[in-house]
Amino acid sequence: MIIVDGCNYLFQDPRLEQALEEKGFAAAERALLELFHEYNQLRQRRIVVVFDGSSEPSPLGNSKNFKSLEVLYADSSTTADQLIIDILEDSTHPSEHRVVTNDKAVRRHAEEQGSRWESCED
Repeated sequence: MIIVDGCNYLFQDPRLEQALEEKGFAAAERALLELFHEYNQLRQRRIVVVFDGSSEPSPLGNSKNFKSLEVLYADSSTTADQLIIDILEDSTHPSEHRVVTNDKAVRRHAEEQGSRWESCED
């Protein structure tokens, strides 16, 4: 499984930042999900994209899926980083997961769990 820190990735990709500035968070979020869906067409892996909660409505409505992706949103009691950590801790095979994030604490936790990680720029 590939676990993506959605907000981290969104703010590291110039195309997505441009969409954010010009069209708002929902449009940038949708563009990010399209990008990972296209990537997944070649890889056929389970991809989970995790976002912090937002005051803006999601482009997905209440759905937790976007095409081939699973999408998770942190609620007001937690963060996307904590959701990623929880996924790794709850996994019976964390060494089979790859985490895409720039957050140092999440990277460290992934390493401790035996998961691989890569930066959003990779």
